[in-house]
Order: sequence, then structure tokens, then C-alpha cells
Amino acid sequence: MPAVIESRRPSEGKSFRDAPYHIHRQLAEYLDIQDRWRRVIDVMPRDSYTVGQVERMAMALSRPGGSPANELLSDLGIRGFTVEQLVCYLRKLSYEPALLLLLPKEPIKIVSQPPHVSCSVGGEIVLEVRATGLPFPRYQWYNSLKEPIPNACDSVLRFSPATPRHQGAYCVYIHNEVNQTFSEWCEVVVVETIDRTIAAPQPPPEPLMIKRQPQPELLHRPEETVKIHCCASGPKPLQYEWLFNNQASSKLKSFNSVLVIQGVKVEDSGLYRCKVSSAANPDHAVYSSPCVLTVEPRPGRTPLISGPIEPLPPSIIGEHDEGRSLGCQGRDLSPAQRTGKETYPPVQVQKLIGKVALVMGNQQYYGSMRQLYQAESDAAEIASLLTSIDEDFRVISLINLTAHEMKAAIAYFISLLRAGVYAVFYFAGHGFEVNGESYLLPVDFGVPEEHIDQCIRAKDVLYKMQTKGTKFSFMILDVCRTEQPRTRDLVNCLPKIPAKQSNVGNYVVAHSCCSQHMAFERRSEQNGIYMSHLKKYLANNERVEDVLGKVANSIANSCSDAIQRSAYETTTVEHISLHDKIHYSDVKEHKVYASLLDEWQQSHQTPSSESCDNPLYSRHGLVITLSFQAEFSNVLIVCLHSDTAGKQEVEQLSIAVELAYPDTDCVGIEDLTEKRGTKSLYKPVTNLRLKSQLSAPWSYRISDVQKLREMLRLKFKICYKYQRALWEDEVLREFPAPLVAYLNLRSQAAASGATAAASPME
Repeated sequence: MPAVIESRRPSEGKSFRDAPYHIHRQLAEYLDIQDRWRRVIDVMPRDSYTVGQVERMAMALSRPGGSPANELLSDLGIRGFTVEQLVCYLRKLSYEPALLLLLPKEPIKIVSQPPHVSCSVGGEIVLEVRATGLPFPRYQWYNSLKEPIPNACDSVLRFSPATPRHQGAYCVYIHNEVNQTFSEWCEVVVVETIDRTIAAPQPPPEPLMIKRQPQPELLHRPEETVKIHCCASGPKPLQYEWLFNNQASSKLKSFNSVLVIQGVKVEDSGLYRCKVSSAANPDHAVYSSPCVLTVEPRPGRTPLISGPIEPLPPSIIGEHDEGRSLGCQGRDLSPAQRTGKETYPPVQVQKLIGKVALVMGNQQYYGSMRQLYQAESDAAEIASLLTSIDEDFRVISLINLTAHEMKAAIAYFISLLRAGVYAVFYFAGHGFEVNGESYLLPVDFGVPEEHIDQCIRAKDVLYKMQTKGTKFSFMILDVCRTEQPRTRDLVNCLPKIPAKQSNVGNYVVAHSCCSQHMAFERRSEQNGIYMSHLKKYLANNERVEDVLGKVANSIANSCSDAIQRSAYETTTVEHISLHDKIHYSDVKEHKVYASLLDEWQQSHQTPSSESCDNPLYSRHGLVITLSFQAEFSNVLIVCLHSDTAGKQEVEQLSIAVELAYPDTDCVGIEDLTEKRGTKSLYKPVTNLRLKSQLSAPWSYRISDVQKLREMLRLKFKICYKYQRALWEDEVLREFPAPLVAYLNLRSQAAASGATAAASPME
């Protein structure tokens, strides 16, 4: 009889519709208990049954002899579900009686043996064995004395906390109705830990040393506030004492790391240094390098250090002062200057005359390159921050540039740089790193094939910035720094970097990630990981290195963003902040540089708006006006407003805007009317992103305006009903080349492409 029952079980590969009636009935009776049939539906694919279908099955209880489980099983048979699929659902629920109706009994088979474990006292011991069989395996664990362990009837045996008495051998007895077996013996070792804290050697005391030297030279006007910084480390507490011309002075009442002189005077010119000692050993002190303060009473007068400079004791001079350079723009102190027998020559401190930034964000890559999500938004964010820091910041913001356009834009940016300028370069997009050098990729990289001319070497850009004699060069690279396949072969084709391209002047290069690591972004967020932290601190009136340090700490302390670590390199010795004020005292010098920026101003002009006095369209009492806004330096927003002057006859007004010139495939236009809630498109910023929230009924976004060959020609298609008649009109308007189209980067890109083989940045 058992053999007959086994033969009547359905085959796993067949439809459940072919199952014998008695199996169908017994399975339905089992699944009706405690609504188990509902749990079967829960583990099935989500779209298998709707809520209404499930409730209709449940209504079967209202009929005499009705069974919801029978309804479910019948429907599964009609749908063609196999026995194998139903068995899979029942295994997930561990419904052993149901499985025994559909499958033959299986003997015990051990899949994995319990492991050997070593654990310290107080830890946790976990022994696990895995076995299969039907009916499901039953377990009983035994110790080394072959005694059953009470309540140890599971596949996992735990001891917590572990003690020495748990050490020994263990095995498990596994059985079901078909067969029985023992697992292999496993060994448990419990190690007693020894407290070695008393015998551990104490770390040596932190040496007393200067961590941050004062600025080598400072130039101020009378009545200004002077701050000189010095930072030291060593046994706490530290004691600071400031010296004037190597002497203690009663007017220097600051006893901390910052010396503040309110209302500085001409006689305050001189040499300042800081003496640092520790309360633990006050007889031992270290001295900072000197800071030369020059107070100029008026332009054209040569300031001198007031009073003689007292010599330092020989025991103090030592290796800290003899022949020590004052920095990038400083000098060594001669013995005569140390003895006070001669005065200092005029201090030539470079004045800040302007600030220029080039911001690029490549997001829409061609071909097989992966599209990015926040590069445009990050570029808009950095441009907005820079203009909020200083309204005199000249910012060029460009998105989605090809290789030739990137080179032309960089060349134009370099042409605006001069001595005494703060230069900021920002790039967000794809990149890679080989041999410690970062390379930036344009949107057309790899189209039609990968070529070295399409790679922009970041160090070349930095070198171009430095050769202009800038007062400070700041480069921010939000790109990956991993080495990709074939990139090394591409880089080997580049000309070697000349030795003269060394660290010249003050510069800081900030990376969004460490070397051979990746930069990340999340599709659901407004900015990439690096920019989401950088925007919190960049506008702070602090030293640039301090800002980047806070950004790095913010990323490291974020639980969700800790996958990324930022880094930066610097050669600055001065206290440089993006908030530093431009000197307008030298009128002639400022006028010369201001004339150079006239071209920048012309390259950021939008077409003039057409107001009600000179509307775009006026007919039947309908007046349509036109205005423009700049989202980026190469993206123009067209806004249209309508006014019917209170007339109700004009109905169902619609306006469409098209580009009216042959090369429409180069410049893109996008209808924003349907995207009013798109946050990234309508974030109001200063003169680079949209100046205000768009409220126009019709808005269009014209991108890649740098590709314009001549004037901007727009065709406006106006359609409306007037007195129940349909009116359609077209208006053609021509506007001068807007924004960076004025610079004609298209022809400059072609010229740069002709010489790209000689130098990738020329």
C-alpha cells in the first residue's frame, strides 16, 4: 500500500492541476487551518493576486463546505502553476505536512559540518550544522562525555558568555523518520586573556614644536586690525608670548596663539615672532619663524621697520633661525639685520586686484560613457557660492563641453589671469588618474574612439594658471581617481611634463576622493557627496586649507558618505581666504585690470527683453512679452508672458519656440513649461543660475549656446482662439550672440584642435 501512495504523488515538473484529488483535498484542509493559504500568497510574487481577488477567495467560507484554500489551489491549477513552484512556496514557510503530501520522504544529508572554534573568555561560541531531509531533520547536541546537552535541539548551539568549562568536543545527532546520523566532532578552545595594560610601555611625551608658522610678511594700512597666527603642539598647557623685534613688549598683551593689534600704527612696523613653552618645563621654549609687518601710511612712501632688532640669544637661534627662509616671497635675515645696524628694504607684497573662476560640469556624456546625475547641479552650486562670497568674483560657468570646447574655455580663462589675481578652477564629471596625475574627460570622450587629444591633464591647467603669476591658484576636482582600462596606454602618448612645471607660487588642489578611489553621487539627492559637504563650509571666511579640512572631517563623520574620503595638497604659506578684499587704492592698476574684464562682461550679456512698450506680439488685445535669464554661461532661459488686457475673447493660448537656423542639431532647446517643479532647474542664485523663480507661463531652455555660429534666431509659433476663430501666427526674431557665444569658442576650439597634438592645453 505505501508503494501505491508514493506512485500517486504528482511529478514536480507537472501542473498542479493534474494532482490526485485526495492530495488536493488534504492540502486544502491543511492550508485552511489558521489561514495558512494567505501566507502562501504572501510569499508568491507580488503581482500574483490583487487584494480583491484574495478577499473573494476568503468569501468561500460563507458557502456551505466552502474552502478558501481549495479556491486558491484550483486557481493555481488553472494558471498552470507546477508542483515544483508550490513546493518552493511551502518550503519558504516550512509547512512540513504539506510537503509530505507532495514529495517523497528524503533521508538525512549533512550539508556542512560544525566548525572548530577558538574563543576568549567572555566571548560567544557559535556551532552550526546544516542538513537536509524530509521530514525536516531533528537535532540533539552532545558534549565530549557523550551526554546530551539539555535544550540543545536546534541546528545552532550557542554559549554566551564563554567560560573555560565550555571547552571540549561537541557533535550533533540528526534524525528523521527515514534515517539517522551523527555529525563529525568539532573542537572548542576557550582562551583566558591576560591584562597587559600595566606592563604596556607608556607613549613618549609629545615634543614641543611649532605646527603652523606665522605669515612671512604682512602689509596693512594704519588703523586696520592685524592678526598674526601661530600654532604649536606639546605637553599641555602651552604658554604663548609674542616678541616685537626679538624683545618682550608691554603693548603685546596677547598670551595665546593669535596676536591681535587693533588700530595698527606706522611705528608698529617690525619683526614679530612667538615664543612657546610648556608649563611642565617652562625653561624650555621654541620660537616661531619671524613675521615682517609693514604699515604703509600712504601710497608711494617706503615703510621701514621701526627701531633696532635685538639679537636673539645664541642658544635660541640654533637651527630654527640661522639662514632660515621667510617663505616664498621672503628673505633670509642677515647678521646685520639681526643686530639692528640696518633697516629692512621695502616689503613687496603682491596686492589682490581681482578674482576669476572657471566652473565646468560635464553630465551628458556621449556614446557608451555613463551619464551622471549631479554634475550640472554641482557646477551651479559652486558658481553660486563664489558669487555670494564676493560680488566681484568673475565666474564663467559652463556645462557639457566637448574636448575642443574645454580647451578653448580654459585658454580664455587663462587669458583673464594676471599677477595679483585669485584664480579658481572647478571641474565635475568623469576622470581618471595615472601615475598620480588626474585627467579630466569631456562629454565626447571615446567618440568615435578614445584618443589622447580628448584628455585634459589637470596639471597642465594648474601650470598655465601659475605661469600667469597669480597670487593664489585654487583647483577643485570632483572626479574619480582610479586607473581605467587602456588609460595608461593613452597617457603614455602625452608629452612628458617639463621639469620647470614645478610648484610655483601659492596653490591648493582639492580632490573629492583619495588617489585610486572613486567619487560618488546619489540619483535621489541634489548634489554629489563631495559638493553636499563642500557647500556647507566654502563660504566661511576662513583659510582655504581650514575649509577643506572641515569638509574632509564632515565626510568622514557622515555615516552614509564615509565610503568617500576627500584630500587636498597645498603650497601656500600665507593666510589666504576667498573672502580677501580686493585693493582699490591703486586706481591705475585696478583700471588696467578692469579693462581686461570688459570682455568677460560682454560674454555674459543676455538679449534685451521686449516689454509692453515693444512687445513680441500684439493683436486682438493679446500682448506677449519676452525676457531672458542666464542659467549658466552657455545656457539661456527664454521666458514669455501674456496679457489680454481684460478681454475675454482670447482663449486657449499656446506658444511654441523653435530654433530658426540650419545647424539646429548643435544647439538644444527644451520646453520647461511642463517641468515647473523641477528643483534643479529652478534653483535661484545670483547672476549665473536663474535670478528668480520662473513664473512665466512659457519657459524654454537653450543649451550649448557656445555652438552658435552667428546670431540667435528664434521662431515663435502663437496659436489662440479669438471670437471662436482659430488664429495662428509666426514671429521671427534675431538676437546678438548671447552669453559665451560672443567669444566664438567654436572657432577657437577648431584652432586649438589643430595644435592639440603638440600640446593638449594649447
